[in-house]
Amino acid sequence: MSPDNRYAYVTYSTPLGEAGGYRNAGYVAVIDTATNTVVSRIAATLNTPEEMVISPDGRHLYVM
Repeated sequence: MSPDNRYAYVTYSTPLGEAGGYRNAGYVAVIDTATNTVVSRIAATLNTPEEMVISPDGRHLYVM
């Protein structure tokens, strides 16, 4: 959750092959909490992202 509660962040991965490759593709979905809609999808460098930490100022999201 962003510090101002405007956005929620959710990690997920696509099933094998769906991303057009041999590995799962990991993503972070950015959800606008006012409208409950996905406003952005960010490709993660990890196959299956599991944890996130947001900086106190909300400028950086670290995905592990």
